[in-house]
Amino acid sequence: MTPLLEVKGICKSFGGFSLQNISFSLEPGFILGIIGENGSGKTTLLRTLLHLYRPDAGTVTVDGSSAADNEPFVRQRIGAVLEQDFFEDRWSAAKNAACFGKFYPDFRFSVFQESCRRFEISPDQKVKNLSRGARRKLQFAFALACRPSLYLMDEPADGLDPGFRRSLLSCMQEIVESGQRSVVFSTHLISDLDRIADYILMLKDGRMQFFLDKESLCSRFCLLRGTREELNALPEAWIMGQKHGEYHSEALILITEENRRHFQRVPHPDLSTVFYYLERGTVSC
Repeated sequence: MTPLLEVKGICKSFGGFSLQNISFSLEPGFILGIIGENGSGKTTLLRTLLHLYRPDAGTVTVDGSSAADNEPFVRQRIGAVLEQDFFEDRWSAAKNAACFGKFYPDFRFSVFQESCRRFEISPDQKVKNLSRGARRKLQFAFALACRPSLYLMDEPADGLDPGFRRSLLSCMQEIVESGQRSVVFSTHLISDLDRIADYILMLKDGRMQFFLDKESLCSRFCLLRGTREELNALPEAWIMGQKHGEYHSEALILITEENRRHFQRVPHPDLSTVFYYLERGTVSC
């Protein structure tokens, strides 16, 4: 199947930060979650995929078209939910949708109205009077009305109450049900990844740690307990992170063909444990 989103060797540097050699592809019908600590490059990557930031190197292809060579088409195929929206504060939500919707050939105002009802947003209310969370809902309602093939969302649940966050995740699952559209979203909530992500991309200091399907991610690691001396005797390349306490120590081990036979009976960690060690490395309690 042809990828809906294909990213090859993306690099972007500015302000002392560098996004380095990011490559992955996503087929239609799947949800990709991007995770990483603050400053790891999640927002930079999403803005580069949108071509709001032009990459220093590499290519982004959406629906078979290059973002560099066919930017208007690519923009029309993407629905975005970002930290900062583009709405005119003095206008109502409905006027914003009607005006900006003209840039999207598949925009349907009726879909926007239905989404506003679903998300409990008044289309007649001026955008400047909306809360931060309501503005996020408005972005999502507008993106749905544009009927894109790819949704890019930067921390979409940020500022939302828990009830609507669950509703948002359900909507994201609905988007991909037809098998024709995909979602890419960044988050710091591992529970969201656990619930809806098909693939997970982890960033650290602008570098891609891995891009894996969720089902096989945890099986790539095991959690080994022992003394500090026993763990320190293992090859350094096997250990992704350690935690040393007063009475026991444990280490996250990367399972390879070389060491697989040593860890066949060692339990696999859950998703939150994997990210804990990959983000923090060695921890002393």
